[in-house]
Amino acid sequence: LEDLEGCDGGTLFDRQAIEYVARKVAAVSGDVRRALELCRRGAEMACEASSGAEEGSEEAGQRVVVTIRHIDGAIKEMFGASHMKLLEALPELDKIVLGFLILELKRSGTIEASLEDLVTRAKRTLKMIPADKSAAGGSLQDPQINEISNSVTQLSRMKLVVAEAPLKHRQRKVALNIPADDVTYSIGNSGGESLKWMHKLLKG
Repeated sequence: LEDLEGCDGGTLFDRQAIEYVARKVAAVSGDVRRALELCRRGAEMACEASSGAEEGSEEAGQRVVVTIRHIDGAIKEMFGASHMKLLEALPELDKIVLGFLILELKRSGTIEASLEDLVTRAKRTLKMIPADKSAAGGSLQDPQINEISNSVTQLSRMKLVVAEAPLKHRQRKVALNIPADDVTYSIGNSGGESLKWMHKLLKG
């Protein structure tokens, strides 16, 4: 990351800024692409601040350095998007359904899953987790297709997923409509103790 350049090669990254990015991304998913994206946006913010500095001021003409302040601004911008606010406010069941959708898409290597596959993934996963770690409601121990379908419908209305009409029921196709990392971040950031198990699965 220290080799990233911007502003005609005059940008340097403060070591603390790099460590800050690494910690933040590691807490979410460990995806290096997200780290690079944050560094790129941080560099853009640093360059914008430098070019906007008044002539004769202390900042004008200085070598551009990306600091924690720029990275923090990039993080707030990235995770302050409208879909992030929707994710933060979701009921716990809907967050869990999104989590299971991501797990199933990772397993299958496809961009969409059927409702039946989603329910199967939920049941298989919950069987491997101690009851005290997934007890966010009795229904979670034995997910029902109607319950998952209703959650998918709500998520579709909020544009967080793309889903077929519920007429097909079991074969209803569902696809994620937002970055998987954002879901992982939201579950880890606002899911509390009851969703730590899901956050761990998504990061793994």
